[in-house]
Amino acid sequence: MERAFNSALRIALIYLILGFCWIYFSDSALEPFANTNSAILTKLQNYKGWAYVFFTSILLFFLTYYSFRKIQRLQERDPLTQLLRNRPFKIYLDEMLEQAGADQQTIIVLHLDINNFKTLVARVGRANTDALLANWGKHLREHYKSDVLLSHLGQDEFGIALPLPDSSEKTRRTATDKLRQLFNNVAQQQNLKVTCSIGAALSPNDGDDADVLMAKANDALRVSRKSGLGRTNYFNTELAKRENEEFELLEDLVDAIDKNQLSLVYQPQFRLLDNSISGCEVLVRWSSKRHGDVSPDLFVQLAERHQVASLITDFVISRSSKELQEIGVDLLRLPRVSINISAQEFTQKNFKKTLTASLKHAEPLRAILQLEITETAALSNIQASTLLMSRLKNQGLHFSIDDFGTGYSSLELIRELPIDELKIDRSFITHIATQARSAVIVKSMIDLAHTFGLRALAEGVESLAQQQLLKEMGCDEAQGWQLAAPMVALDFQKFLSGIEQQA
Repeated sequence: MERAFNSALRIALIYLILGFCWIYFSDSALEPFANTNSAILTKLQNYKGWAYVFFTSILLFFLTYYSFRKIQRLQERDPLTQLLRNRPFKIYLDEMLEQAGADQQTIIVLHLDINNFKTLVARVGRANTDALLANWGKHLREHYKSDVLLSHLGQDEFGIALPLPDSSEKTRRTATDKLRQLFNNVAQQQNLKVTCSIGAALSPNDGDDADVLMAKANDALRVSRKSGLGRTNYFNTELAKRENEEFELLEDLVDAIDKNQLSLVYQPQFRLLDNSISGCEVLVRWSSKRHGDVSPDLFVQLAERHQVASLITDFVISRSSKELQEIGVDLLRLPRVSINISAQEFTQKNFKKTLTASLKHAEPLRAILQLEITETAALSNIQASTLLMSRLKNQGLHFSIDDFGTGYSSLELIRELPIDELKIDRSFITHIATQARSAVIVKSMIDLAHTFGLRALAEGVESLAQQQLLKEMGCDEAQGWQLAAPMVALDFQKFLSGIEQQA
């Protein structure tokens, strides 16, 4: 609003000054004709008026044109980077594609994303990241010719569209490598350790419409991010199909969580000394109308990749608490209920806050709840993990290291973390009755747990021989199909009742 007012005021002032000068000097010029024939004087006055209208019209045209061009430029360009905004970029890209189609020329659309930008802002501050963006925009404008479209699409995303001499892999690779090298140079100039991912789409191969090409470049960018930071990927129909299928699955998963369409099963855990119940592990299942029975490994990993694993955890906590109470399971007599926490979720800054909010709706479960954390999650930042777990233990929660032995097992992890249990991964249990080395490894894990005062639990026990051998090794607890299969809540309640009657 202020810019528009200033532009209008500037035009009015220029018009006023020039009008005043015109009237003053033109009247002075006509003074010698004051005593001439009135008809001649009138004609001269008319000429003066028409000349005034003509010259001021030209002046107004250029002043208005200049002002509107400036306003248009301000609307089209991001003030920080001086690059096109998203909408004008698409408009000009459509024009470029139309001309390229007529000239049978190849256009490559590149979608660049600065990796971990939010983390970078938190680490170096907004002022430094703004300086990076401004410098990056400056280098793009200086490096590329006027026939290249440059855009700041969003906070950490940029679009580049440029003509190529041909569509060969070498030419495409040269274009993307040049862009990446330019970004790396800018980052190095500012002493910032930051990388970028790039997605690319070609016209006419991948489409001849701005929206289509940008969408496909974005699809390629998503694959680049998944492949690893600092990668470049070109649009591929098969990869895009898999990406779209994954996003459909993700949407259906989130919808299923919202509508309480996931289900839970409970697998009992036993003390090997007397085969009494020591607790249970809560496992989540998803039977989808569109996708059928979806493997937990598939949809849990999907939730982790897209940072919605906390939704599953919240569902498991609230649903298990509700189900166990509804079927009459005495939570005071059930020693322990274990749930899995993903590495992605555990390492989030707001994990404690999110978990505490979930437990408010499942208070009876808190006293017996055990969180199973993988080694990878715990070791990502052992000091932060120790502090977080200590605070949660003060709230009455318990911890188990899940899949122990499959990650980077560390004595420091066992020594420092306030854990209660080591859960030996099923991959070690499978061959303990047939392979001496496997048996030695499992025995050493059990002894290690006991050395640090921890409980040792073996998962995936599927034969009587395995169960008996684990008991002889001094393993405290076990779970697996040999002992009891996962079961729905009502069957779990009946199972517990049967155990109590036998006792």
